[in-house]
Amino acid sequence: MGLMSSYERKGYMQGLSEGKIEGMTEGKVEVASRMLEEGLSVELIAKVTGLPGPDIEKLKVSH
Repeated sequence: MGLMSSYERKGYMQGLSEGKIEGMTEGKVEVASRMLEEGLSVELIAKVTGLPGPDIEKLKVSH
């Protein structure tokens, strides 16, 4: 990767962290969608995935 200034390294690390969080959230949304398809309740999906109920309700509408 070569030499980076401390600012570049900090930016790189921040981007890496944000990417991981985004990927984890996308995975949870995918699992929540599958759970909805199986007929599970919004409350149970929220408990298992940690996603907020209103976000799951939005997924429910988009199906």
